[in-house]
Amino acid sequence: MLAQTIFAATGRPGLLPLRQPPLQQKRHNSMRACVRMLTLAALAVLLSAGSALADTWAIYWYVCGSDLERRFGGASADIAEAMRARFGKDVTVVLQTGGTTKWRNTQISPRKIQRYLVRQGRLELL
Repeated sequence: MLAQTIFAATGRPGLLPLRQPPLQQKRHNSMRACVRMLTLAALAVLLSAGSALADTWAIYWYVCGSDLERRFGGASADIAEAMRARFGKDVTVVLQTGGTTKWRNTQISPRKIQRYLVRQGRLELL
């Protein structure tokens, strides 16, 4: 009887369905994967360009907090990760924030779009 019930629920005999994470967690994981992929792509371009193109680099990063920031602090966690990163003296990182009604990082205002310079583990408002 149990095997028939499992088969009816899953279409596979003897296997229970795997529990899926909530939709919000899937979105959060998707956003983090996208940010990491874009970061890796930017680093690949930086590393493959060679010194013949330029001696300095600027990375411009827009962080849209959305409901993932308001509910889970996902964007603030990504910003904190960028603040812990060590960039060379020839790399400038500019961060623009917006798109949420609440930031876990209290330095960032949800009322307006802001730009920051990521320098020595801190955010400097521009």
